[in-house]
Amino acid sequence: MEVMKCDFCHKNPAIYLLEIKDEKGIRKYSLCGECLHEYIGRLFQIAFSQDKEEKRCPNCGRTWKKIEETGMVGCYYCYSVFKDELGEIIKNYHGNKKHKGKIPKNVSKKEDILKY
Repeated sequence: MEVMKCDFCHKNPAIYLLEIKDEKGIRKYSLCGECLHEYIGRLFQIAFSQDKEEKRCPNCGRTWKKIEETGMVGCYYCYSVFKDELGEIIKNYHGNKKHKGKIPKNVSKKEDILKY
């Protein structure tokens, strides 16, 4: 049985499967431990860069610039990556960083909401 080689370095045996989901679909890579470690390190550098223009969500790849242009985040993880930037926008829009909904008119007490 032949050992599968790493798709990045083509030297070491592949022991991890990396799946990347983006606009092009799902891409799969078989990686050795060294290449996986290096790849994850690069993702964190990109995601937590101090420059908002370069900051990128490691899950979907959306940048802060793209969020500003479209007004839409790319995925649920964007809320964590861009929490400081989004927090200010939410605060300016709602007057608070947390969205507070209204109580429906047909509910007499707050406790009635908890029943559902």
